Amino acid sequence: MRKSVCALSLGLVLTACGGSDGDAEEAVVATVVQTTTTLISAAPETTATVPETTTTAAPETTAAPETTEAPATTAAPDTDTDGDESIPDLNDFVDPDGTYQISLADGWEPTTDNVPAGIEAWFVGDAQSGFRPNVNILTSTGAVGITVENYTELGVESLEATLDDFQLIETKIIDRANGIPMAVIEVTGGDLHFVQYTFIEDGTAVILTLTAPPDRFVPIHAEFESNFLTLNPVGS
Repeated sequence: MRKSVCALSLGLVLTACGGSDGDAEEAVVATVVQTTTTLISAAPETTATVPETTTTAAPETTAAPETTEAPATTAAPDTDTDGDESIPDLNDFVDPDGTYQISLADGWEPTTDNVPAGIEAWFVGDAQSGFRPNVNILTSTGAVGITVENYTELGVESLEATLDDFQLIETKIIDRANGIPMAVIEVTGGDLHFVQYTFIEDGTAVILTLTAPPDRFVPIHAEFESNFLTLNPVGS
């Protein structure tokens, strides 16, 4: 499988190009540092208490009264220790430099084949007509003094100058609860459909790019957008 890498503004788009239909696809094998944590809420232990039974001895001339049996002890209800289904499993990825974290979706296939150093990439769909939809994340320390609003304007200009048949679909800024806004740029061009999610923190820009064919973009984007929105600085 051949791949080409094309720089777009501060972001990067990874396109995976195979041969003609029917050609065998080259296998890609890669490993990614990834931490998976399962949270299980264990129920506290239950201690059953049985009141003591006191028997009063009868005086010599009086028959002993009958002894009252202790009340039956109610058994503790069964406790489910298999975990609270409301607590999701975590599938968080932290980049090797400890700059950002993101919750990965099941099935994302990490790849390092022909990917420049400092960029993390995953295939997020199967190959069709020689192309595999993919996500890559680039970190750039050259964003000192740049806001996400600046980045959006400059990014659109750069993409328009780079892509053939460029069309701007949408730009927006998402205000998030942690106070770190995220810029979104969605465009088409060069027979592909792209969307970038970017945050800038302390002069470092982190840019996630999804690339897919136009006829496959909408369902893939809808399936994984919630994952893209978990892109944040480590610990935020």
